Amino acid sequence: MVKTFDIFSNQIDESESFSLNTSSFLKTTIDHGSIEYTLGSAHPGDVSPFELSFEIDEQISSFEDCFIKVTFPMEFNISQVNLTSIRGDGLLANEAGDETTQLENDTFSYENFIAVRGCKYETDAKNVSIKFEGLKNPDLAVNTSAFVIEIFGNMGDQ
Repeated sequence: MVKTFDIFSNQIDESESFSLNTSSFLKTTIDHGSIEYTLGSAHPGDVSPFELSFEIDEQISSFEDCFIKVTFPMEFNISQVNLTSIRGDGLLANEAGDETTQLENDTFSYENFIAVRGCKYETDAKNVSIKFEGLKNPDLAVNTSAFVIEIFGNMGDQ
């Protein structure tokens, strides 16, 4: 069952089935070695701000619409991340090219990933940063698995 809602959480409609044509979509995974990150606090168990930065290629910047999916290492707890305060630039910038705060209906999370809608406006930016509030560090000082950043983009009628 698929239900759709307006911005005030009023149900618009529902359907027993759902189909999606993704033939114009492309998935790109950012090499984990090129991802830079900054923790607000490096102490085990702390909840703090967190920033990820990475570069994109020209093909990605031409997407008409996209989602940036950040999969966090299982050692991190994302349950306290405030989805309405995620900020970003590059693919997440506003029409003027400035950093913007994501709206709740453009962001969702599940288990250990957060996806943010981007590519709303044309950009020639090659650097992207995403800032999260409320990421909980692992409870013990341990080496973690890698972050994974995937970009799912609509190439349009190219």
